[in-house]
Amino acid sequence: MLKKTHSEWKIHVLAWIGVVLFFSTRDLAFHPVFWQNVVTNTLVCLIAAIPVYINIYLLMPRFLYRKKYVLHFLITVLIIIPPGVSIAYILHEFIGIPFYGMLPGKVQMCAEVFLLTGLATTAKAVQQWQIKQRKLQEVEKHSLEQELQLLRNQINPHFMFNTLNNIYVMIKHEPSKARDSILRFSELLSHQLYYSNKPAIPLEQEMIYLKNYVELEKIRQGNAVEVNINMPEKSNLLIAPMLLLPIVENAFKHGFAAGLACYQIDICLEENENEVKFSCVNDHVKGKTGRKGGIGLKNVQKRLELLYPKHHVFLKQENDSRFEIMIEISGLNNKNTQKEDNTVNENQTLKA
Repeated sequence: MLKKTHSEWKIHVLAWIGVVLFFSTRDLAFHPVFWQNVVTNTLVCLIAAIPVYINIYLLMPRFLYRKKYVLHFLITVLIIIPPGVSIAYILHEFIGIPFYGMLPGKVQMCAEVFLLTGLATTAKAVQQWQIKQRKLQEVEKHSLEQELQLLRNQINPHFMFNTLNNIYVMIKHEPSKARDSILRFSELLSHQLYYSNKPAIPLEQEMIYLKNYVELEKIRQGNAVEVNINMPEKSNLLIAPMLLLPIVENAFKHGFAAGLACYQIDICLEENENEVKFSCVNDHVKGKTGRKGGIGLKNVQKRLELLYPKHHVFLKQENDSRFEIMIEISGLNNKNTQKEDNTVNENQTLKA
């Protein structure tokens, strides 16, 4: 807190220096000695700072932030007049500038103090708005993290029950296939247990998770679904965990709900340097699935906005027979680069 306050006052001092230099340069047209202009305008700014700080630290919290705009304006004008007139008096009586002894000079000086107060008010209002936006984002992020934690800590009970039931049947008739399914199911649980709480994981690991989930869904739904997967075998990129799964879950859920004898899902993931393009397309019957953009898809959109602001695209397209979700994420970190950075940091720590 002290560091933040110290930094804020540094900005204030620099701003006032800028104001002094601006007015001193402007006054060269009337008074050619620059250093004298600096001294005069420093005195002016010291007096003008009184209404400025009364406004931003007393009047704005009490009136402006409470939406009492007219009252704030009137009081601000009233506290500006005495310093403005006082500055004009000093410039006339002690500095010897006749113009400020007349009414137009006093009005002009009050207008300049009003201008400085207005600029300070605007800067402070913008700063408060930014602080408010950051707090709202933090609250939203915290809420989303809680929602995500709930998703991480549970697997769809229906999916789990049917998968285990199918594996149980396979143990007797297809033991080798049952062993493979148990292994996939174990890897699915392992991923949720060990990877889902990390801020970023290898994209390669996320792809394995998706493939395991798809294979288990194929076992659960049998011949009712045909899935085509196009993904690279290896990847060095890092991505937020469980970001892609809700999209695939959504495709299985609504493809099955369409009531088709057999529906198709096409999953494609492409990687280009630090960019990933992911799409998932499924058959459906428009208006039959009751799809209005489920919680899972909304969660994905929120996470993209928070985790990859200005570095993502989320598109949803639908026609009578097909539904598609496509996302693009750029600026992803490379796990090899991160390892190198970690090694450098460790070496620096050891040297220190």
